[in-house]
Amino acid sequence: MQITTQKLQSHSARLVNPDLSLDRIAVICCALLFFVMGRFQLTDMLGLKRIFEGLLFIPISVYAIFRIRDLSFKKHVNGLLIVVLITLVTKAIYGEYLKVFDNFFALTALYAILSAPKHHVIAGIKSIIILDTFFSLIALLQLIILILFPDLTINTQLALLDSGIWTTISETQGAVVVSSFHPIAFLGLMTSDQLNVFGIQVARMRSFVSEPSLLVIFFMLPAVMGFFLKMKFWTNCSLIILLFCLLSISGSVQVCIIFAGLFFLLSSFFPTRFLFIWTPLAGMAVMLFIMITLGLDLFTNFDMNLSQSENTNFLAKGNSLVTRGNGLIFGANEALRSPFGSQFGHELPLSVFLSVILNAGWIGAILLLIFFSKLITRISLMRKIDHSLVSKIGISILFGIICTIFLFNDYAVLNYTGLVLFTFLYRQLEIEK
Repeated sequence: MQITTQKLQSHSARLVNPDLSLDRIAVICCALLFFVMGRFQLTDMLGLKRIFEGLLFIPISVYAIFRIRDLSFKKHVNGLLIVVLITLVTKAIYGEYLKVFDNFFALTALYAILSAPKHHVIAGIKSIIILDTFFSLIALLQLIILILFPDLTINTQLALLDSGIWTTISETQGAVVVSSFHPIAFLGLMTSDQLNVFGIQVARMRSFVSEPSLLVIFFMLPAVMGFFLKMKFWTNCSLIILLFCLLSISGSVQVCIIFAGLFFLLSSFFPTRFLFIWTPLAGMAVMLFIMITLGLDLFTNFDMNLSQSENTNFLAKGNSLVTRGNGLIFGANEALRSPFGSQFGHELPLSVFLSVILNAGWIGAILLLIFFSKLITRISLMRKIDHSLVSKIGISILFGIICTIFLFNDYAVLNYTGLVLFTFLYRQLEIEK
């Protein structure tokens, strides 16, 4: 009886222990804020974005202050966190206060995730995967509805202007201000273009992100973390998320899958660390060299051949290739001129390597590479320990993501969304002693 009473008292103490409860609350708030900050637009539609940001950030900031006494250089200070700190200072100097705000949120969240015990970090990761699975399922449901009732599509083709006004973005009609949302829009948003996929006219899905290219970070990276949980339920969640991403027909997702397939084949012949480090760096160097010396003709000619066939025209990305290619060239030139950061504004995505130079200078680029080197070391070690197919699929997709963001698509990587996700992944791959 005495032993039972002691167990109950111990259990009660754990429940009311503010240190333990605040750990979990703060980390889950970091995860939920992932769906509020930046380009995930559901709370914008509801008109509750700033309210949710404030409510979720309060426990994160309280926890960060509470944990400041435990600050450890070895545990808390890594390349990614220093990049955020440098970027915050650089943007404050240039007077870009919205970016200062985003980086301050990210810095606080990163410190909270690095401070919390790993089992609470896993709880945060699971929260993200569950919500991503839910958004993927309702987006797939919406796709079926729109195939059956295509006239409803226009109600999902919406854009949020910088002024905070929502408008339609249909290619067949002019932009119209949206005063209220059709119920179908709350299953997800679509792009303005209609694609012919094996004879079926469909719009491109994007859930609630501002464009399909963002699915790589918002959905595919959480899917990777689901595979790494190594349980059937989370693997099934990841497969649902990947199905949604594939059916979005996003060019960035397609590139990611191609690289994932390449790794899946080559990993039997080359070390994991070698492939992860040298493939994206070599690919980035080769692509920039081709674009700067030969122009974009090589890419656009291949794309034109795809667009001429009814069976492959949904794979064509002509306009996107040209605009993003030009953006990469301008970004590379600006990075070479700006070793300490720049005010260069880019709406279209760049290589994350170029983007970090523009944000935090060459020092930031070195620190980012150090962070990814440590992350890759953890991936390589996991691969040596775990030879399962699920683990290999997750690592392959992660390889595709890293190649994609280093080649041309840094969308959401260096703001709250990507910074928090990569920190979650970094902690997930941590070997507990």
